[in-house]
Amino acid sequence: MPKGAKGAAASGAARAALLAAPVLALVVVPIFIATTDYRIAGMPPIMWWIVLWILLTPLCLLGVERLRPR
Repeated sequence: MPKGAKGAAASGAARAALLAAPVLALVVVPIFIATTDYRIAGMPPIMWWIVLWILLTPLCLLGVERLRPR
């Protein structure tokens, strides 16, 4: 195995995880938190979760960009 291949594989796995996190957070998790029994910062939990991940998604993409091999 070439010297940098192990690091490249780890970097690829980290990039895949960072890309998958917002997708899973916005598609899968809302199924489980779709309740209106309580409020977080005046919003139903589902709306709070979506707003949170809309704000976190650019940070995940920035992480993917920084892990990209040059």
